Amino acid sequence: MSSTSKSSKAKPPPKLPPQLFFNHRQMALRNVGVAVASALFAAMAFNILHNKPRKKKYRDFYSNYDPQKSFMRMAEGGYLHGCPPCSLKEDDENDADKKKKK
Repeated sequence: MSSTSKSSKAKPPPKLPPQLFFNHRQMALRNVGVAVASALFAAMAFNILHNKPRKKKYRDFYSNYDPQKSFMRMAEGGYLHGCPPCSLKEDDENDADKKKKK
């Protein structure tokens, strides 16, 4: 008898209040936080891994770029049909003669 009376007197575990409303709000706020953090991380990664190397390549290319030399190369190659290469050479020779006279 004593063993049955002890088991009936044991306290049941406490009941926890339902967390339905607050759980939905907490999940939504957590999801928004994760979305914002991942968007910031993606933007920073794109900037560091894509934009900065690209800007460096442009900076290195244009640091020793000669537009006049490039223009002459395109004109002599026949890519610029509006100005034939022979007229460009004459202009360069005339400019050189004028500089020598001064």
